[in-house]
Amino acid sequence: MTAVLSQTHATAKATPLILLLIIFIDGLGTALLLPMLPMLLDPGDPAGVVFTSTPTAARTAWLYGVLLAGYAFAMMVGAPLLGALSDRIGRRPTLLLAVAGSVAGYALSTWAVSLGSVGLLIAGRLLGGTFAGSVPVAQAMLVQTPDSAMKRIGWVMFAMTAGFFAGPALTGILLAGHTPGASLLLPLQVALTLSVLCLLMAFLLPSTPAPAATTGPSLIRQVLNGFTSPATRRPLLALLWLQIGWNLFYQYLPWMLARQSQTVGSISLLLTVVGIGMCIAFIWVAGALQTRYPAPRIARAAIPTLVVSCALLAATLDNSLALVFGALAAIAYGVAYTALIGHALACEQASLRGTVLGIAASLAAGAAAVTALLGGVIGVWGNLLLASLSVGALVLSWVILGSGKDRDE
Repeated sequence: MTAVLSQTHATAKATPLILLLIIFIDGLGTALLLPMLPMLLDPGDPAGVVFTSTPTAARTAWLYGVLLAGYAFAMMVGAPLLGALSDRIGRRPTLLLAVAGSVAGYALSTWAVSLGSVGLLIAGRLLGGTFAGSVPVAQAMLVQTPDSAMKRIGWVMFAMTAGFFAGPALTGILLAGHTPGASLLLPLQVALTLSVLCLLMAFLLPSTPAPAATTGPSLIRQVLNGFTSPATRRPLLALLWLQIGWNLFYQYLPWMLARQSQTVGSISLLLTVVGIGMCIAFIWVAGALQTRYPAPRIARAAIPTLVVSCALLAATLDNSLALVFGALAAIAYGVAYTALIGHALACEQASLRGTVLGIAASLAAGAAAVTALLGGVIGVWGNLLLASLSVGALVLSWVILGSGKDRDE
């Protein structure tokens, strides 16, 4: 009996590490596929997918957008439902379901490439995106109390960010020296193996307490109630506009730098600095600030800092000051994001934290998809308009957050 209790205690202590590893591998597996999508859709590469008719450049670009945005839109729908389901049936069963769905998505994508099927590849991406809600469920398991929310969410975002940076690098290693006709299956097989590893690790997690209530409104109604609740609506809306503003700026930052005649090395350096800044914010700064100030106050200070930093970054893209303002913007974004999540969680009862985190993931995915599709249209008018709309969205986020009084201040 003592040995069993000791083993259970050890597993419980290892739970945060297991969850963070699952999140890291999930991010790595997702980003692993991104650099190889152009090769998969290259009509001149026999190892890619086969088109039913002679592809045009426009059709190839459209399919590229579908594979990227389809995953994000599927996640936008699936994440809040999985978060709500975790409130209904428990965190661990929902996490197992989500990771198993991701395994199925990667398996279908791998099969699609082995057959050369565009349709199956799209289906695999949609299936994977639908079950990509393991992150908010894992967040809900990590965040036990609002007092620790910002610190734990910072850990989650650090693990996810590290995975997104590691994924493309790993693909580059796996496909180094790729020539047309050589197999493209290896990165997909690695992603599938990593997702299976996530599933095995999820089985190691201890059982979570049974929910107080297993019945209630439908999952869709529960999600809608979570978003329209007077307590959570303001921080979640502020989070949405924060994501729109930051994604619009960050996703097209390489494009803006290229217009300033920056070299590939300079672009990579700035993006690396921004990535390091976000990691520092997530793993240290956000949690340190939470010990001294309430989440709403932190967000109200971080968002204006982000606005000013982005404006100065846009104005200094052609000189070395961009590194300073890029780092400051990244830290301010990381702090603002974690503070808004912590604010929303503090406004909602513990039994609905999965729903709130699922909605937050859905908003982030939706913002990424919309800005990815619209940014190119906006960007043709020049850097000034792109940066201005980004800053405008960030200002709107700050205005929404400051439009009411918070109960914890």
